[in-house]
Amino acid sequence: MAISNQNFSAGIIEEFVFKSIRSPFANMPPRDIYSANFDDAIAQDGQVVHAHQNTTVYGTLNDLALGWDSTPATASNYSASLKTLGKDHVFTTTNWQTIGEARILDMFSTLGKNVANGITVNVMNNVTTASFPNYVTINSSSLFSFTGSNGLQQIGTTLDNLEVDQNKKFFIGTPNIYQSLVASSGIYNTLNYGSPAIIRGNGYNDVDGTEINSTHPGIHLIDFDVYKYPRLGRQGLRPFGGDVVSTANLVGFAGVAEGLFAANRVPIPSNLPLVQSYVYTDPTSKFSLQYIMAFDTSLPGIRFGTYTLFGSSNANPNAIVPVITLSN
Repeated sequence: MAISNQNFSAGIIEEFVFKSIRSPFANMPPRDIYSANFDDAIAQDGQVVHAHQNTTVYGTLNDLALGWDSTPATASNYSASLKTLGKDHVFTTTNWQTIGEARILDMFSTLGKNVANGITVNVMNNVTTASFPNYVTINSSSLFSFTGSNGLQQIGTTLDNLEVDQNKKFFIGTPNIYQSLVASSGIYNTLNYGSPAIIRGNGYNDVDGTEINSTHPGIHLIDFDVYKYPRLGRQGLRPFGGDVVSTANLVGFAGVAEGLFAANRVPIPSNLPLVQSYVYTDPTSKFSLQYIMAFDTSLPGIRFGTYTLFGSSNANPNAIVPVITLSN
């Protein structure tokens, strides 16, 4: 399709968005797997989203014959400040007159992937040993295993003793730690679950054929939904640029969604003479992104952008076990 000034409309940006989307979040763990959904809370006005975690430690059952329980209720308040996060790219007037649709689609795709990675990294940067003290240390990410004192089973035991929800546990690791885990002889060779689907296709189906992880090709091991994400513990190549988890030796973490929370609000739509926008809600992560196309008078030029209002924070300190390596 030829590019011209007549293409500068709300309809054309919608077309660009849907043609350019390559499921930007699809290579990332689904957000609701590892962070609690506080989207409802942001219906309130204000840039700070609050969440509460009950902290009262209850003793034995109270004998009501003796009156009311005397233990006062307590809760911790967690907050996340919403910020406008995004990426943009500008084409000068000369560029605009000489490019075709394919270049715009490629640019929008790259912007979407960068923003998606940035959101994921923003959440994961809250996973520190200071916030989550029940961490596990391993000598090398390539030595992580299914069993052993520092393996997945031990992490599972730690979380079980912390009384987390048995049906909602996740594990996210670097590609190295993920492959080391599934390469364990008890998993890869004997396939204890009785089906090669645990490895083949990188996915896992229930005994009746139902997909347990319908939104993302993870695998299911001893109560954990297991995923990989390359921007954990990342030191080297990042083909799409962008953000990386700041704690370099954090090669994975496990837990339940209540350990982290995130809030997302779409910026106000801007459809003005010099600005057109379109909001896209990713079906996997449920995150909403705003795509814009605007005339940049400072150059002059046409600026494309992908933005969101977003904030995250740590929550229940007993809900996540970080995996720290001594050597990447």
